[in-house]
Amino acid sequence: MNKNDTDIERGITDFKRLKDKCPWLQDFNKQAKGSRAILQPYWDAYTARVSAEEMTISIELSAFLAMLCQINKPAGILDLGSGFSSMVFRLYARDAKPQPAVWTVDDSPEWLIKTRSYLQENGLPIGETDVWEHFDEEKIASPSLIFYDLGRMELRIEALSRVLAMARKFNSMVVADDFHKEFYRAHAISSLAEKGCEHYSLRVLTEDKFSRYAELIFP
Repeated sequence: MNKNDTDIERGITDFKRLKDKCPWLQDFNKQAKGSRAILQPYWDAYTARVSAEEMTISIELSAFLAMLCQINKPAGILDLGSGFSSMVFRLYARDAKPQPAVWTVDDSPEWLIKTRSYLQENGLPIGETDVWEHFDEEKIASPSLIFYDLGRMELRIEALSRVLAMARKFNSMVVADDFHKEFYRAHAISSLAEKGCEHYSLRVLTEDKFSRYAELIFP
């Protein structure tokens, strides 16, 4: 069995385990279909005008994040890596009661400016935004959901320990994208084991046509 086959098997096994932990996943296909229908026009416009498909979080993952918010109703959301995820979270926050605080942080000041402009164009509040270099988690309220998708993979590896420490401090769920990248996945899984974090492959739920998928992490 090669490494890809092993990872596919892990995805199937983790999905079964995750359904035991999160009973709401039993209805996943139905709920994700509704979330995807709402997000698809926005995603199509975003990938046509703002960023290429392969650089944008997938519509599959976008629908999962929207559904995760609808079910778990996070009091605060920390969006690490601005882009279409920033749209997903603010669309949710706009209609949620009570409304959660959303913070978006990016390692690129230029991309953060683009994201702010995109949110404004769509009539959504910009909310709190910051550059990763200057980000101080002591200034934010407790986010119960963290989406981890900072730009450069080298930075993603370097910053993972800090993000996991934040997750433990705030007792936050973490959704980490790009677990299809073997070198990143190997490093991340090793770090998660070292810190005793429970985690599940979301390959069955979020894999897209580029073979990208995410991981769900509990501190």
